Amino acid sequence: MSESLASSENSRVHKKRNSSIELLRIIAMIMIVAHHFGTHTNWASGGHLIFNEYWVEILKSFGKIGVGIFFAITGYFLYNRRSFKYRKIFDILIPTWTYSFIFLIIAFILKDPITKIQFPIDIRLLRLMMPVIANGYWFVTAYTFIFLISPYLKKWLDAMSQRDIIVFLLITCVYNSVIANFKFLITSTFEFPYIVISPAVCYLLIGYSINRFKNQLQDKNWPIFAFTLSTAVLSLAPLMLILFSKLGYQDIPGDIFTNIASTIIIASVLIIFQSFNFSSKWVNLISGATFGIYLIHDNDIVYRKLWRGQTMNVASHLNLPKIDFVLYSIQTILGVFLACLVIELIRQFIFKLIYKMISAIFARRKTHSLN
Repeated sequence: MSESLASSENSRVHKKRNSSIELLRIIAMIMIVAHHFGTHTNWASGGHLIFNEYWVEILKSFGKIGVGIFFAITGYFLYNRRSFKYRKIFDILIPTWTYSFIFLIIAFILKDPITKIQFPIDIRLLRLMMPVIANGYWFVTAYTFIFLISPYLKKWLDAMSQRDIIVFLLITCVYNSVIANFKFLITSTFEFPYIVISPAVCYLLIGYSINRFKNQLQDKNWPIFAFTLSTAVLSLAPLMLILFSKLGYQDIPGDIFTNIASTIIIASVLIIFQSFNFSSKWVNLISGATFGIYLIHDNDIVYRKLWRGQTMNVASHLNLPKIDFVLYSIQTILGVFLACLVIELIRQFIFKLIYKMISAIFARRKTHSLN
């Protein structure tokens, strides 16, 4: 009986931590680092799209996919969630505050310009002091909001029929992928109410739907085809930007052609990855550190020193030979990922020790009070 219970418990844990989904989370974070390699660096463009600039544009497009995958995974697990513990919000807030506080101290030590006391206060300093409220990390702010409304969102989605889910999914995907991104065709001042149906909700709904209807998504051929087609569209996006600029549209947002492809890629890869089931403690360990990796490398102080400063002098490598530049970018992206991974694992280890020490102190006090 005890073996049966243990087996049942392991099965539940295995279901919760399917390492294929955790592996997808790791890949998504690498894509986000690649995106920041492209967006946070001050590239000196020559006004024409040489191969290296084309490669940077491809890396930039990874960001939307990586972030979308994170929200889709959240939606995927939302379907199975039976109870909500609001204290888990501290799993988001504690590392966010910790890194913001550490980098704020470093900023003062280095006498960074943003630490200069003035009025009005530099918004970047405010974001370090209040990272969640002041949108220091936009993803954390959005994710915190999603976390707080998720119990009500789940009740609403669970009550919807399959037909209603599909219709709502189509509306949000079309809005997010097409309509809101062609506003430049109307007027430069026209704004769609992007907050009402945000990309986060769209990707969350994709993940929720994939888990809810996964028994109907057994055929792996069409998601592979969709992924291949979308990747081709994604790779052609920079060339499409050139075409539209020649037609007179100079201020087109860079992701206008990637949004449709990205949405399909996010859905496709999640369908493909969720169909595989394996368990790996190393994959789960690294996956558990991805949030910390994001907090470290995308901190305002860090990314300015890392990508734009003299720490690595990334922009100076733009004129490298094609293969050398591709290899340099991959090496840099993986190097930043691994360095942040080590820092985050050390932080987790220290915090676990502190937690054990505090728990032991309270346990001893409780024992003494009972005696």
